[in-house]
Amino acid sequence: MGNLGLGIARTDGAAVLPNLVPLPAGVHIRGVSVDPALNLLCVADYASGVFLVDVTTPEAPAVIGHVDVAGTPVHVSCAEKRMVVTRGARGFAVYDLTDRAQPRLTGEFAPTGFSHFVELFPGHAAVAKGSGGVDLYEVAADGTPTRVANIPTRGTAQHVMVRDGRAYVSEVTGGLTEWDVSDVRAPKLVQNFEIEQHVRRTETLGDRVITVGGEGPVSVLRRADDGLHLERTHYFNRPGYAWRAIRAGDGVWVAALHHGLGYVRFNAAGRPEWHDLGQLKDGVDEPLGFAADDGVGANAGHPVLYVADLGAVAALDVSDPSDPRVMGRRLRLGISYPVGLAVDGDRLYVANHEKGLWVVELVDRAPKRVLARCATAAPLMAVAARGGQVWIAPGSEPLRLIDARPGAPGCS
Repeated sequence: MGNLGLGIARTDGAAVLPNLVPLPAGVHIRGVSVDPALNLLCVADYASGVFLVDVTTPEAPAVIGHVDVAGTPVHVSCAEKRMVVTRGARGFAVYDLTDRAQPRLTGEFAPTGFSHFVELFPGHAAVAKGSGGVDLYEVAADGTPTRVANIPTRGTAQHVMVRDGRAYVSEVTGGLTEWDVSDVRAPKLVQNFEIEQHVRRTETLGDRVITVGGEGPVSVLRRADDGLHLERTHYFNRPGYAWRAIRAGDGVWVAALHHGLGYVRFNAAGRPEWHDLGQLKDGVDEPLGFAADDGVGANAGHPVLYVADLGAVAALDVSDPSDPRVMGRRLRLGISYPVGLAVDGDRLYVANHEKGLWVVELVDRAPKRVLARCATAAPLMAVAARGGQVWIAPGSEPLRLIDARPGAPGCS
C-alpha cells in the first residue's frame, strides 16, 4: 500500500463522506486491521510502528494513539481487544487494547530467526534467518532438507548467495560477510566487509560482487591484489529504496521501492555502469519479488526476468536490457504482499506472505494462468524450486519440502 494514504469504505451501500485517515506524511503502510467491537483501526507503518485510529464516526476518523513496536512491523491484527504485531526478525508482540489510546504490552515472542531468503546450491540449501543467522541444509535425493549447521551473524541476515564454495551473507546493520562453506557442516568465516548501507541483496557479475540495500548506493566489489579481501571499485547512487537484486542475462537487476527498475552492466571497456529505467508502463508498478530464467537450448541468449508487484506478475524479455519487453500479459493474482518468486521449467512459484503459495503455468515463458493455490500454516517469506521439487521458508519454521502440484493436500 506504500504511502498512498488510507480511506474508509462502507459495505452496506450507504454513502460515506470524504474520510482520508490523517496519517503523517511518509507513512509506508504494511498492514491494516480493525477491531469492530472497539471501533478501532490499527495501521502498521514500516518505519515507525502502529497507528491507532478511532473510526466510531467513519466520516471523521481520528488518530488517537501510536505504538513503537521496537522493530519493523510486517503485519498487524486487531480483534477482541488484542493486537498482535509481527516484526520480522524480532518475532511478534501482543498488546492489550482495553485502553484504546494506550495499548499495554503483554508479551513478546521471538523465535530463533525469521526466514528471509532461500538459496539452493548443489546438494544443499541455505536460509537467511534474520537474527538467527544463516541455516545450512543438506538436501537428500528426494528433496528432504536436514539442517546441519548455522552461520552466526552480527546483524540481521536478509539474503545469502553461494558461489564456488563461498557464502556471501547480506546483513542489515552488519555489512557483508563471506564464509567458506566447502564443508557445509563446518562453515568458516573468511572476512567481514564493512559497508555503510543496510545490505539487503548480493549478486555476482563476472568477477565482481554487487550489493544493494536501502537508501545507500549500489556497490561494486572485487578481490584485492592479495586474491582474498574485497574492495569497492565503484558505487552508484540511484533513486528509490533498493529492495531486491538478481542477475539476469549480462546484468544485475535492482528493484527500488517507489521507483522501479534499474540494472548494472559492464560497458565495452569492461567497466560497470548503472542504467536507470524507473517504472515500466504496462509492466511493473512496484517491484517486490524477482526470479530469472537465463534460458537454455533454443532460448539461450534470451533471458527472462519475472517481477511481482502488489497485484500481478509479469515476464520481461531482457535480451536488450535498455528496452525490456513485456511477454504476454501481466497476470493478476490478487496477492497483497509477494515476498519471493522461483521459476522451474514451465512453473512459476509465487510466495505470498499472508496466504500461501501460488503456482502459475508458463506458456512460451510467459505467465498464463494460476494452476493452484497452496495454503501454508505460517506466513511465507521465501520459496525455491528445482527439478520439480519445491521448498518453502515459512517464517520462523525450518525449511521444508512441499508437494505443490494441483490437487495435492492443501493445494486447490
